[in-house]
Amino acid sequence: MGETGLSADDEQLFKEMGYSFSRQIGSGSYAKVFLAEKRDKENTTKKLLACKIINAANAPKEFTTKFLPRELDILAKVNHPNIIFIQGIFRTNANILIFMQNADRGDLLEFILSQQEITEEAARTWCHQLTVALQYLHALQISHRDIKCENVLITKHMNAKLADFGFARFVSTERERNLPSRTYCGSIAYTAPEVMRGKPYWPKIADIWSLGVVVYVLLNRSLPFPMDKIPPKGIYKMQKEKKWKFRSRAIEKFSTDAQDMVTSMLEPEVRKRPTANDLLLSSWFTIQDTNGARNSIELTKYEKVAYECGLGSVKLPPSDTVQIETNKFNLMENEKEPFPSENNLILSLSVNRIHEEELDSKKDIPSRPALEKIPSTMDVKQAENGKTTQ
Repeated sequence: MGETGLSADDEQLFKEMGYSFSRQIGSGSYAKVFLAEKRDKENTTKKLLACKIINAANAPKEFTTKFLPRELDILAKVNHPNIIFIQGIFRTNANILIFMQNADRGDLLEFILSQQEITEEAARTWCHQLTVALQYLHALQISHRDIKCENVLITKHMNAKLADFGFARFVSTERERNLPSRTYCGSIAYTAPEVMRGKPYWPKIADIWSLGVVVYVLLNRSLPFPMDKIPPKGIYKMQKEKKWKFRSRAIEKFSTDAQDMVTSMLEPEVRKRPTANDLLLSSWFTIQDTNGARNSIELTKYEKVAYECGLGSVKLPPSDTVQIETNKFNLMENEKEPFPSENNLILSLSVNRIHEEELDSKKDIPSRPALEKIPSTMDVKQAENGKTTQ
C-alpha cells in the first residue's frame, strides 16, 4: 500500500476512471486529505480536486455506524454554490473516498493566520455567503453542527464555501419536525452554551452561534473566549453572562452594523437568537442605492435556484449524477457541477498585510484569546457542571 492507504490495484482502478493522487495536504483523526486530479474521458482536460480518504477500520464504532453514514447521505443530497462541491463518493475495502472541489486558498483560519487583514467588504461577503448556505441547509432540515473557521474553505476566486459535514444530521422526520439533538458534538471554541450544558438542544439555532464565532474571528483575528486559559465551565459562564468584547482595532475598523450582527448571533438565550432568515434581513446585509434607500443584498442566480431546489419548487440543474454498484465500489459521481460558475471576487476583496502588534491597544493584549486550529469532538457536554472533555 502507498501513502494513500489504497492497494496498487485500487489506485490503478481509480486511474482508469480518470482519478490520480498527488501529495497529502491534510489529516484528521480517521482520515487523510490528498490533492487529486480528475481527467475527462478524452484525457484532454483535468480538474484539480481534494480527496478525503477515511479509514473506517481505524475509526470507533459510533463514528462508522452513526456519523459517517449521515455524512455520506447528506453529501449526496446537498447542492449549493456556497457549499463545497462533491465530485464523487467511493467505497473500497475499509476506505471511504470523498472527492471534492479543491479550495486553492485553504481554509478560513489559514487565510486569517497568513497575516492578512480582512476588509469589511470581504467579511460581509463571506458572512453573507455562509448565511445563505445555512439558510439552504436549514430549509432542508439539515444542521451542520460543526461550523468553524477550519470548515470554511476559500476558493481561487475568493468565495467562501462551507465544508466538512462529519457531524451534520437531519433534524426532522416524516413524523416529527425540529427534533432536538442529544449528541453534544462540535468544536468547543465554537460551541453554543446550550450544547455545552449536555441537555437536548435545537441544533439549527446552535449553528447560528457557531457562525457568530466565525464572524467574530473574521473581524477580530481572535476567538471571543480564551480557550487556552479558562476551563470549559468558566467559558460556559462567560457565554451566559456575555463576557466578551471586540478588540479595539475591530471597533475602530468595522461598522456598528457588523458588530451588532455578531452580538445578536452570540446571544445565549436561544429564543432571542436570530435564524438564518432573520440574519439575511439584518442591517449589515443591506446596501444603499443611488437614491439613499437601503436594500438587502440580492442572492445570486445560483443561490436562488439552489434554495428553490431545496424547497422542492424547482428541479436541480442537471449534474449528470451516476450511481453505480459493483463488487468493488458503491459509487456516487457527479460528472458535471450543477452550479459551475463562481463570483469573481478577487479584485473587490482586497486584503492588507499587517503586523500583529497593530491589532491591539495595550489593554487588549493580556486577555486576547489565541487563534489556532480547534479539534472537533463527539463530547463537548456538561460544561455547566464542569465535566466537559475535549
